[in-house]
Amino acid sequence: MNSFTKHRITVFGINGCHDAIKSSIIDVNQVIIERNSPADNSEKMNTVLTEIPQNLIEKVDSESFKRYVDNNRAQGIYIKAQAKTFHELPIVENETACFVVLDQVQDPHNLGQILRICAGGNIDGVVSLPGSIILKPPHFIKESDFDEAININLKSAFGVLRAAGKALSDSSIVMMSTAVTQIGLSNHEMIVATKAGIESMVKSASVTYARKGLRFNAIAPGLVDTPLSTRIVSNPAALEMSKKMHIRDRIGSANDISNMIQFLLNPENDWITGQTFRVDGGLSSTKV
Repeated sequence: MNSFTKHRITVFGINGCHDAIKSSIIDVNQVIIERNSPADNSEKMNTVLTEIPQNLIEKVDSESFKRYVDNNRAQGIYIKAQAKTFHELPIVENETACFVVLDQVQDPHNLGQILRICAGGNIDGVVSLPGSIILKPPHFIKESDFDEAININLKSAFGVLRAAGKALSDSSIVMMSTAVTQIGLSNHEMIVATKAGIESMVKSASVTYARKGLRFNAIAPGLVDTPLSTRIVSNPAALEMSKKMHIRDRIGSANDISNMIQFLLNPENDWITGQTFRVDGGLSSTKV
């Protein structure tokens, strides 16, 4: 899963440009801003613009801006970009198959437009990968921590679901839950609250959008060795305790999860929808 095909896109408007910059599927080539426009005076826009190389940003007067886009909805900002989409999964025989892999969607309202542009509307699969790990007793969790967890996990997933339902057809959408929604583990209250909703969403969405040929499934991993779990994996005592919770006496690898993603994206498996698959080394179904 490391080959990309790129498609030229243009984005305008504060919300659309914000989402394009924050999205993991967009490479920004140039940002044109009209001086003293709503975008130029937007704190939201100015904050997100700090995340891209400043040499890509050009501020112009009103007359010059109209040369780029003559549209009131532009709100004084216009982006030239390329959309990155996953291409050539080994299990897919069709060499033109196109897949989009997303991290957190900060502003999901324009995601439908971005998905349509990515491959001219012909997207065979979408994988939504956001996740977070904050393990604390609820009385130690701040309101801002809870809001952030909801935004990263549940709101991002709902944004992908809504955009896919509007923009796509004949496609497989794969989302991420967690194995611990099935069992009770201490200090996991916040994460299971955000992930359990995803499992329910894929059930309902699989019915709502079945007429469009959309399949929705979720994967619920156990502990996997990724940058997200570094604090646990880098602690020998915590790692050893985690291994003992899995009957295979190891934690998961990224390959364990990607194998299931490929399985669910494969169009030959189009009778599978509305399901959550627990890829967790037995964590949620066995007792060591």
